[in-house]
Amino acid sequence: MSNIEKKKRELYILNFFKDKYVDFPSGKIEESERPDFIVNGENRLIGIEITEAIISPTELEKYKFQISITNDVLYELKDKLPFKFDIDIILKNNITISSKKKSKIISEIIELCLNECSNMKDLEIFQVQDFGANINTLPENYLKSIISKGYRNLPYGIHKISIGRCDSAKESWNNESYGMVLPNFTLEKLNRILLEKEKKLMDYAPCNEHWLLIWASRTPQSYYDKVEISDKVESKFDKIFFVQASKGIVEIFTYR
Repeated sequence: MSNIEKKKRELYILNFFKDKYVDFPSGKIEESERPDFIVNGENRLIGIEITEAIISPTELEKYKFQISITNDVLYELKDKLPFKFDIDIILKNNITISSKKKSKIISEIIELCLNECSNMKDLEIFQVQDFGANINTLPENYLKSIISKGYRNLPYGIHKISIGRCDSAKESWNNESYGMVLPNFTLEKLNRILLEKEKKLMDYAPCNEHWLLIWASRTPQSYYDKVEISDKVESKFDKIFFVQASKGIVEIFTYR
């Protein structure tokens, strides 16, 4: 992408943000380099830096693999459970599953579902999450509490399993196969962006405030489900915004 194309894209993102954000400051918008734009208002300069939240090829492959595992479980499970259902299986982060392990994991998931889901009622939802440690070593009274809250020792690499019975459905299905599996924008992803951007802040033009706009487009390389950041974030930027082309704006509150 040439510098001219890059600046056009940044201007498009800025105008999208300006149209959506009701508290956008008044003033003349001036193109800059560091930051990308400066809003020149009365006795107030606001620098606006724009960056894009890119999903790595590794993450994309993970989500494709997640759909594959869920489809394989569905294929074997649909003739073994006595009802129609939808199923979601979510993998843990930073876990690599080989083809050899995949078959074993699928078998273990099917065994767990048959043991726990065969007597489900219509519209009932069964959802379990990996506990992260061996629950069989826990005291019996504590173990019962953990199980009642939906925790189990799930197969290697599996974070969560969800099955919902639906007697009115014609076929069982994998929810994820009807669209791309979308990751959430997490604090870990934000911190990676801040680490890069905050190093350059000292070279920015002097402003009263510096804002960071993190753009998420509709492309597979930059398409997130939701922002998974609830607490204030320490940052040298005065304001941070996660701007989604498909959903609008989420302000990530900061402190210094």
